[in-house]
Amino acid sequence: MIASLRNPIWAKAILAAPFLLAALVCPIARGADKDKKPEKEKKEKIEPWVEIRTAHFIVASDGGEKTARRIADEFETLLRVFQATMPNSRVSTGVPVRILAARDG
Repeated sequence: MIASLRNPIWAKAILAAPFLLAALVCPIARGADKDKKPEKEKKEKIEPWVEIRTAHFIVASDGGEKTARRIADEFETLLRVFQATMPNSRVSTGVPVRILAARDG
């Protein structure tokens, strides 16, 4: 394991892995289902697809503007984490990444 850390690419990947794992687990850990209502009170509301643009991402969602903005903010935060942990790497391509965020249903 120590010999593999001498390679700078592997060292960066190993350092970035916990941050990526934390970013993937955090939405689950903080209760992504807390805004779900019991089946009796839940009304089926059809919302149109919305598109939110940030500097690095384009998020399309049928869950509403609030959900799309939250997802865009989470991806921007994740990008900033990668920029902070790997300052010499190129994490942005200059072309916005498209994200489709479909509502559970």
